[in-house]
Amino acid sequence: MMGKDARMQIQQKDKEFMQYLYDMFKPLGFVGSEPKEYKPINKESGKTYLVYQLTTCSLPFTVELFELW
Repeated sequence: MMGKDARMQIQQKDKEFMQYLYDMFKPLGFVGSEPKEYKPINKESGKTYLVYQLTTCSLPFTVELFELW
């Protein structure tokens, strides 16, 4: 059993898509800050790559999404 609230993180290479998700979720109160840019390192190749991450607020609704997933 999960807790009452959960957060969801979405990572994507496509900056415009992440902005679209942010713009869609913001009026619903699901997100706080805009997508952030990260440059993680691939452990196997040693190369860095660019991704954008969006994190939702901690909400009971995201627990329901997780359980459906």
